[in-house]
Amino acid sequence: MNHVPAKGSKRRLVFALFLGVWLLRLILGVIDVTGRHVPSYPDAVRGFPDIGQMGLYVAIPAVFVVVNLLMFVFASKLPKWVAIIAAALQIFLLLALLFFSTGGI
Repeated sequence: MNHVPAKGSKRRLVFALFLGVWLLRLILGVIDVTGRHVPSYPDAVRGFPDIGQMGLYVAIPAVFVVVNLLMFVFASKLPKWVAIIAAALQIFLLLALLFFSTGGI
């Protein structure tokens, strides 16, 4: 008996993994943004993350969650080169966001 995977199943698996990573990043970003308490006295240091960094923590991951959900649903209709380019860009952007939004000195 020869088992042949369904068309687009490997792409679906890749986009499901990316969806999981971006969804985790979105959930942790929402927890981080909403869970920080900023002191209200005038000499207080600004909270981290501030409102300008909300894009790094919430908006960008939310966009990629939606994009990966759509690519997961339409994986069998996408050309292979579109899936490869989308996966490569997501790896690059995920690493860039991790470098920009994580600690440091």
